[in-house]
Amino acid sequence: MDMGLVYVAGALMIGLGALGAAIGVGLLGGRFLEAAARQPELVPMLRTNFFLVAGLVDAGTNDCGWSCNVRSIRGCWISIFKQYCDKEEVLA
Repeated sequence: MDMGLVYVAGALMIGLGALGAAIGVGLLGGRFLEAAARQPELVPMLRTNFFLVAGLVDAGTNDCGWSCNVRSIRGCWISIFKQYCDKEEVLA
């Protein structure tokens, strides 16, 4: 397997995940502004909910990005290790 393709696949997974989260937080922010304009007295509650959900989305994106990054790097190191070592040494 070409190692360049593994890096490209990992970068695509992380990038598309971040793009989805950015679109989601953008839509959430737009809905927050609409709700705040309609009912200004609810702004403190809406603000709390907005930051809670935005933080959870961001944390989920970072967790998925880290997981994809670790898996792709681990896969690269395993294939490199198998390439330069005998099977008896890998299993021992």
